[in-house]
Amino acid sequence: MKAVGFPFERGRLDESEHPFTEGWRATSGSRRGFDTAEPFSGLLGALHETGHALYDLGMPVAWRDQPVGP
Repeated sequence: MKAVGFPFERGRLDESEHPFTEGWRATSGSRRGFDTAEPFSGLLGALHETGHALYDLGMPVAWRDQPVGP
């Protein structure tokens, strides 16, 4: 995340069961746990989510309720 310029003063990286686990997904069992035999899946998941975060952080305030918003 640091290598691609994520501003840690504006966000953080939390540990979860799976890179995409949040909200209803955390309890629905719809995602499998982190596979230690496939460490790149976690790395790619973190990089993917970092891309979403960078997009959201760069979103102009006036656009947040528009279709391009989060």
